[in-house]
Amino acid sequence: MSLVQQLHAERKARLERLGVATYRAEYSPPPAPPETEYLAHDAGWETMWHYDLVSTRARPPKEVSVKNIQQVVADHYKVSVKDILAHRRTSDIVLPRHVAMYLTKKLTHRSLPEIGRLFGRRDHTTVLFAIRQIEALFETDSELYRTIAQLRRRFV
Repeated sequence: MSLVQQLHAERKARLERLGVATYRAEYSPPPAPPETEYLAHDAGWETMWHYDLVSTRARPPKEVSVKNIQQVVADHYKVSVKDILAHRRTSDIVLPRHVAMYLTKKLTHRSLPEIGRLFGRRDHTTVLFAIRQIEALFETDSELYRTIAQLRRRFV
């Protein structure tokens, strides 16, 4: 078994453990997520977080620009893109910046150092910290989870 075949088999096994129907994802777009988190959990659909693990051949992935992500997040949180890129650390700017960094990492193929450069010349560890902060907040803040799901659907 080649390395590519082994990686594909491991990925398929992980997705099956998560409850994602890999056979369906290879031939058609994944089903729409259920309306509520309760139904999503019952259905085995981890709403959107495993969507990017499933490759769909039915339609090519949409290219998402970092500037577009920054603009959508800025509009949602009613701040300017200039504020998101600034070096201020006030609480009204930090959350939108972290959300934008998180979405950039999840929706583009950019590296952490590249994302850092695009967000006001920040270090890659700052980007990693932002992503981990958002993921940690998912466990306690369901409103943030829904907000990011809503923002993410605008790009997919």
